[in-house]
Amino acid sequence: MRFFPDNVKLVREEDRQLIDGSTWRSKKTDAEKDEAANQTASESAEAQRKKNQRHVWVVDGELLRAVEVTTGLMENKFTEMVSGDLQVGDKLVIGKKD
Repeated sequence: MRFFPDNVKLVREEDRQLIDGSTWRSKKTDAEKDEAANQTASESAEAQRKKNQRHVWVVDGELLRAVEVTTGLMENKFTEMVSGDLQVGDKLVIGKKD
């Protein structure tokens, strides 16, 4: 769960926004904080579910493909994958070859 490609050229075009950070923001705006404080229980549960969404990388020909997964329990070495579109035979990338 901790691998992140450092070379955008190794990633499929449609997944490159995950590398360049264009879909990621680290801080919530004040309006987003206010909205979160006024959420219903179901909206809060959905926000928590989205918080647990991550991407893993699988080999797709010569490139890497991002696969969205939902995580569950985590500890130092292991992360439970609750759901995701991984298929039998997918080559999950867990590190870089030297």
